[in-house]
Amino acid sequence: MKAMCLLHHGSATRRRKLLAPFLAALISLAWLGAPEASFSNAVPHPASRAEVKPGYVDTTSRRILASREESRKTGKKRALERQKRLLHLADDFLGESLAVSERQCAGIESEIDRVPLLDFPARENDLRGLLESCRDHMDRLREMRSDLEEGQVELSTGHLPEQSWWRKVFGALLKSQEDQGGRLESTVAAYDREERRLAGILERRRELESSVRTLDERLARIEESIKGLKDGNPAKGEKRRHADRTRTDLTIVQNELLSLPLVDEGLLKHYAVLAERGRGEMDLLSFRRSLAAAFRETAIAVGSGAAEGSAAAGAAYRAFARECQRQSDRVGRKIDEVYRKRSRVTPAGTLREMDRSRELADYYDELKGYLQSYKSYLGVLKGSLEYEMTAMDNGPAR
Repeated sequence: MKAMCLLHHGSATRRRKLLAPFLAALISLAWLGAPEASFSNAVPHPASRAEVKPGYVDTTSRRILASREESRKTGKKRALERQKRLLHLADDFLGESLAVSERQCAGIESEIDRVPLLDFPARENDLRGLLESCRDHMDRLREMRSDLEEGQVELSTGHLPEQSWWRKVFGALLKSQEDQGGRLESTVAAYDREERRLAGILERRRELESSVRTLDERLARIEESIKGLKDGNPAKGEKRRHADRTRTDLTIVQNELLSLPLVDEGLLKHYAVLAERGRGEMDLLSFRRSLAAAFRETAIAVGSGAAEGSAAAGAAYRAFARECQRQSDRVGRKIDEVYRKRSRVTPAGTLREMDRSRELADYYDELKGYLQSYKSYLGVLKGSLEYEMTAMDNGPAR
């Protein structure tokens, strides 16, 4: 019996070995005879070949497509967040500029209120002109904040603003700083011209007054010497002719002196103070103009919607941070310069001159406060930019 079982087992083995090649050949023929079969449909699937629908995508391909879509959505979300943060930084910049302008306007208004009723009319008029220029600049800053708010609203809806919008808005920000700087430069030049004109008048009056005194003393000596000479003495006639020439010179000098306007040195100091105030404002605008240019370059790079870690955006952030550091150093040196100027202001002269000295000293204290506040703002801004750079270097910014 055992021998029969072994014989039967051996026969089954031989049959499997004989049938295996034929079965493999049949499977191959069935595979090659299916023209609609593709690589993607060749994976094992519970459905038969007849049940596979057109456009069928296997599980692996679906996962790849889903991953790509998720990556696209994530990239757009990161671009939105980065652009939102940049708009917040720009809004802080405009807010800081607006706060300084408001303080400047308040300081000018205070100076106008302190102008005595019988003081020079030009002094109040000049201060009011400076006040109007400051208010106009404030209005433009408010308009630009409104433009930024429009971009923030669009970002909040999940839409990325076009790159042309970034160029337009941040280009307008830079242009506003440049325009205000140009207006201030023209105003300061006018103050300098008026100061030089008044100084020239005062100097000429001093020269003519000195000449009048000299000629008057010379004429008095000549007339005194004439009294000691007899009528027939030839020297007497010569001295009389000399006296006549001296009287003519004296009359010419006196007429020129009378034609010159009276200039109070207090008015001269008024224009000197206004010019110094204007130069201080120009320094502040110069700092902001450079910062606005850095904002514009960064906005163009970030507003392009480039992927995280793009070379353009990273370079723009690094350049922006370097500009903040350079400005911080320059502002520190400017603070030292203002401190030295303030220490040299000593009230002297007439009451009006002493008032102008006090006004100049107060402005130096005010300017020093503006610069210190701006230096602190630069430190905060540089920290925000360094965060952006770190996020781009290490991975997505959450």
